[in-house]
Amino acid sequence: FPSQVESVVACTDGCTGEFLIVVDKDQSEVLDTFTVRVEADCGPHDDVAACLERDIRALVGIRPDIEVLEPGTLVRSPHKAVRLLDLRKDGAEEKHDKKLAYAKRLD
Repeated sequence: FPSQVESVVACTDGCTGEFLIVVDKDQSEVLDTFTVRVEADCGPHDDVAACLERDIRALVGIRPDIEVLEPGTLVRSPHKAVRLLDLRKDGAEEKHDKKLAYAKRLD
């Protein structure tokens, strides 16, 4: 479903096209959470978030949480873009941080 999220982000006014999907467990460790972090360069962030939530839910059938960030917040990789971060796995966050640190060194 990252490609489906990408298609929605690409068509949403105000988005830069950069996004990251974060999958995690909720506080009860029972349910999974689905958050889309997206950069927006103009317009009210609440409007961008509402539009993304509505359109992603309509396309994939799951209601995401949306975090709208300033442009340049998400780390760019000179190689293949990281679009999905699955924090349900042990050590996933540390592995992701190492990849980001490596990408920053290449800049």
